[in-house]
Amino acid sequence: MTDKANPRRLGPKRVNKIRKLFNLSKKDDIVLVKKSVVRRTFKSVTGKDRQKAPKIQRIVTDKRLLRKSQYKLAKK
Repeated sequence: MTDKANPRRLGPKRVNKIRKLFNLSKKDDIVLVKKSVVRRTFKSVTGKDRQKAPKIQRIVTDKRLLRKSQYKLAKK
């Protein structure tokens, strides 16, 4: 048991949960969502500081919308 509270090491991965955590709206840009992901810093093998961020799940990008429209056209 400790008296000290440790912060959570990892943040959410899903877009909607990231938006909820940082009070972002659906209208906010995808870039803003990508920037607001919880990152962790560490020292690499070379000794430089590096950052790691999780892969964002369920993110709707322009590529995704294009692919979706192509699926619909192929189905027709």
